[in-house]
Amino acid sequence: MTASMADLTFAIGEVAAMLGLSPHTIRAWERRHLVVQPMRTTAGQRRYSADDIELLRQIKHERHVHGLSMRVATLTAQGLVVPDDGQGAAGPPAPAMDGGADPLRLVADLVPEVVVMVDTQGRVAHANTAFARLCEVTVGHVRGTPLADYVDPFDRAKAVQAYQEPLRRRRGWELNLRTARRRAFFSFDCWPITAAEGPLVALVGRDLTAEAPPPEALDGAAPSGPGPLDGLPGGAFTNTLSALLDE
Repeated sequence: MTASMADLTFAIGEVAAMLGLSPHTIRAWERRHLVVQPMRTTAGQRRYSADDIELLRQIKHERHVHGLSMRVATLTAQGLVVPDDGQGAAGPPAPAMDGGADPLRLVADLVPEVVVMVDTQGRVAHANTAFARLCEVTVGHVRGTPLADYVDPFDRAKAVQAYQEPLRRRRGWELNLRTARRRAFFSFDCWPITAAEGPLVALVGRDLTAEAPPPEALDGAAPSGPGPLDGLPGGAFTNTLSALLDE
């Protein structure tokens, strides 16, 4: 089963983590300003669509960058008004989502996890800002390039298996990424997804290099339960894909 991009929804805690807002702030915006009307589960829990998240992101941008009031920021984010200088607008406008953008890609750009989507030829169809920052290039530069360009030569044969057809889910697929200045050891979850351009695999990664404790910290240390490398990579993007595919 493959994930349908239009069906992605997120819990309020996941949205808060993506946008750098507190759940209390998001609920207050809904209650006082009718910003968004999230769906509700049978248990009454809020579930936010990618469009909801994008609207909240733009409102936050108008509030924090342009200093607009909540009312004007909401109307501006919805495209209902264009604030003039007297309303406090300053600087460039908020970046807008392309009209044909996929919700899955929008969310990938918001999360801190490294996300790269690869076609069955091994070309990068989309990479989020976290991946581009790691590789010290722009998102536009990454698109269309071979995934192998960012993988250690010793791991390239292993990387090919992630996007060979038939695409299948993988957990904890470990790859060494190599950039101009450093190497990073990542654990990837791989998810087949559907897209307008054809089948893709989304690789959602966690940097294990940053989590590995120094050797001296392990000397004589007694085990104290599961460590940071035990289990599977987590995060808003991975958990949502998992929920979709396990339905």
